[in-house]
Amino acid sequence: MVLVFTVIISDPNLRKMCYAVVKQDPSICDQTGGNGGVLPPFDVKDLCYEKVAVVKRDSSLCDKIQNQNHKDWCYRDVDEARK
Repeated sequence: MVLVFTVIISDPNLRKMCYAVVKQDPSICDQTGGNGGVLPPFDVKDLCYEKVAVVKRDSSLCDKIQNQNHKDWCYRDVDEARK
């Protein structure tokens, strides 16, 4: 039996971020960050790169994060995911 859940996300930036994580495609993160979202644009982009980096276990994606705190968390989370 397969269960399929549909989540409705009204924020277009968060929706793109979720799509990037599911597809494991960091190029989609570049499409986030437009106005009209719940979070500031740069936070969504940073968060997107962080989540994709963790899923892919690819710390090189952390280098694209602007916020130093988020960047540090990204490296830490990728290291944890590799264990």
